[in-house]
Amino acid sequence: MKLLLACIAIALLLLTSEFAAAFDENPPGVCVDCTSSSTSSRRDEPDGASPPMPQPPAAGELSFTKGAELFQAGNYEAAVVWLERAVRDAPNNARYRKLLADCREERRKELERERLAREMARVRNSTLDAALNQQRSEVISEALGQLSSTEKSSVRALGEATDEAARDQAACGYNRSLCAKPDKITISLAGSGGAGLPAVVSLKQKIPERYRGNEKVKQSVAWFTKLEVLKVETRVQLAQLNDEIASGNSPMGIFAKVEQLQGKLLTLENDQKNAKKTIETIVKVQLD
Repeated sequence: MKLLLACIAIALLLLTSEFAAAFDENPPGVCVDCTSSSTSSRRDEPDGASPPMPQPPAAGELSFTKGAELFQAGNYEAAVVWLERAVRDAPNNARYRKLLADCREERRKELERERLAREMARVRNSTLDAALNQQRSEVISEALGQLSSTEKSSVRALGEATDEAARDQAACGYNRSLCAKPDKITISLAGSGGAGLPAVVSLKQKIPERYRGNEKVKQSVAWFTKLEVLKVETRVQLAQLNDEIASGNSPMGIFAKVEQLQGKLLTLENDQKNAKKTIETIVKVQLD
């Protein structure tokens, strides 16, 4: 009997041990299938998986973004280049085309403002130059107005390097009659050919009668007459310039014109002297 009880006790002990082991493998509240499924799912994922690849930007988007930044910064010239590139990449994109049109308009206005600024600067400089020239002319005219005719010519003569050039510049100072304003009769005689001008008449009277028909003499007299007419015309022009200076109207370059006419008178007078010398070699008479 004791042996039977001992066997039963051993059997119960074995059953209790097996039940406890089963409970430890599957604790309460734990889903064996769910855990297995989760573990299996994680096992199926590859090691080192990367995130999804980003989508590439739309056509022309990078160029458009750069152009928009330059447009906002006011650099319209560079912005136009980038926006044109964006429109080429996406010609149907209305947003690209609108900003390009706006940028071109701003660039046109910018160029117009630059052109107007240059024009205003040019006009301002021209006005300033004209004012300075007028002021300079007034100062010179006022200063020369206080000098005699001889002193004026002498002042201008100081700028020349040689005595001969100085005499040319001071023509009216050394020989006032050379630059004197001709009267109406003299002007009229010059207009009719010059044969009745006093200098021409005097020259003809000094030529001996027997040489007046000489061809070379006649040519020299004709040349002398032509030069005398030119002298009268030049003196008229010179008188007009001197009248302008005397009235206070001294436009830029007027003194240079005066000096030019004075030099022309000296040249004409020297040519007349040569014409007389040609006649003297023929008639053997001193004409002066």
